[in-house]
Amino acid sequence: MVELCRQKCAGNEKDLQYIDEFEEYYNASNAIFWFTRDIFLYRLLNKALRELDIDTIYSLRYFFKDLHTKLLERYFSTRLKSASDSLRETVFRGQLMSNKEFDEKIRHNTGGFLPVSSFFSTTLNRQLAFTYAGDGSSETEQSIVFEIDVDKNDYIFPYADISTESAFDGVESEVLFTFGAVFRILSIEKNDDNIWIVKLKLTQEEDGESKALTLQLREQILCAQYPLQSLSNLMAYMGHHDKAEKYSLLLLRDTSFISLHVLSIIYEHLGSIYHYTGRHELALEYYWKSFSVLTEHQSVVDPTLQYAHKNKGHINEEKGDYKGALFDYTEALKIQLQKENLDFYEIANSFYRIGQVYRAQKYYEQALSMHEKSLAIKLNIFPPTHPKISLSYQSIGQIYYLQGLYAKALTFYEKCLEVAMKAFHKEHSNISLIYTDIGLTYYRQADYNDAADCFQKALQVQLTTSEQNQPILATTYENLAYSLYNIGKMKEGLEHMKKACEINSKNFPSNHPKVIRDFDWVADVQKELAGGEVQAN
Repeated sequence: MVELCRQKCAGNEKDLQYIDEFEEYYNASNAIFWFTRDIFLYRLLNKALRELDIDTIYSLRYFFKDLHTKLLERYFSTRLKSASDSLRETVFRGQLMSNKEFDEKIRHNTGGFLPVSSFFSTTLNRQLAFTYAGDGSSETEQSIVFEIDVDKNDYIFPYADISTESAFDGVESEVLFTFGAVFRILSIEKNDDNIWIVKLKLTQEEDGESKALTLQLREQILCAQYPLQSLSNLMAYMGHHDKAEKYSLLLLRDTSFISLHVLSIIYEHLGSIYHYTGRHELALEYYWKSFSVLTEHQSVVDPTLQYAHKNKGHINEEKGDYKGALFDYTEALKIQLQKENLDFYEIANSFYRIGQVYRAQKYYEQALSMHEKSLAIKLNIFPPTHPKISLSYQSIGQIYYLQGLYAKALTFYEKCLEVAMKAFHKEHSNISLIYTDIGLTYYRQADYNDAADCFQKALQVQLTTSEQNQPILATTYENLAYSLYNIGKMKEGLEHMKKACEINSKNFPSNHPKVIRDFDWVADVQKELAGGEVQAN
């Protein structure tokens, strides 16, 4: 942690001196004091949380945990001492906010949510908040005073009056909320001094991914036995598969302290990452590693062999041995259904995997039946905006697509997209896959304009979430090229196909069908364009 801070503050002698002081004198009991000092630590931690800079958050995790723990201690201590006091209180926060951020988050959002990913500093002193808000004269920023209504009986997001431990010695009457608080915007008004008064209420209502991510961060960084494993899971959930792979591989550098069960899970997780990103040989390798751990240490890891069957099913599915995959997934399901305490998510997942195998075998009615069973369970155990529900809608849509029932496919893709937009941020890799599926359906209906539009949206997401040489990105360039060609934009399509050629040439040998097909298409379109120019001349 200290080394990271030195790297971040290189060239700033004052901050480097503070870092030396921190290294010598810091302990967990004074985490609040260090956070409230106007030095490097406050800026680094809140910036990392706002930007979801997982590398920095992980490096600062011990301080992160100490600060959160101290807030919890003070929160519960205060609740016990003030049980007979007023059940409500109001705190304030004054700040400047850019016009763009204000328009996006507040101006037209009355009744909506305002999630705060960082630790959130407020004050009991209303006048002090107006001082921090500025005078309302800026043309590029808005002056805002937040008035936050808090019900002391609600345990939602811990907060505490930290005046006695603050570096400001109580001058600011500071009340600090832990990271990830979610507020509902009750009203927005501008006063005569050109300052916005925004009334908020602390809420525990769902807020899509913003809440899901902060809750996962809290659980997985603060409470996890293996933080790197948890961060890898979180990165995969967010669609950042390169970082998910990085953290899992870092954890495998020293497996001596990892339980066999967790080791098998890490191998399986890497297998799923490689499968998702189109690296099927690596996927197969890591699924085998997971299976080997499970079977070699059966009595310790998995007495029922449920997970061994599941992983062997992954292996057979990856190899194209669908008969074997179906057997193993079915065996895993039998074990799950015989348990005294049913794990409905595991059961839903088994129905899903069996459905995928039937789909690969082109047994579409059986596949549809399995996916409908999986969806029915998920709708009973998850909230309606859960990402797993989006996945089931997508899978059912894909089956209808393969049956040529394009109108039905689009209906389920639209449901899928609606849930995904609430469950994920708009640049999540799953969003790109949904746009791709919708684009392919439009393409099959010869609606090339809408197809091109969807493929363009998929591409925009992938350029922010995928490594630039992944096969999935090449596929999107190909789809976009074909669509543009069919609406007469041959030159634009040609440029996209050239990018696909470049990526596929890095991932496959020169005699691979993908590489040959793309280069042939480029050559044919170049000839067509050249012939058109000659004819015009």
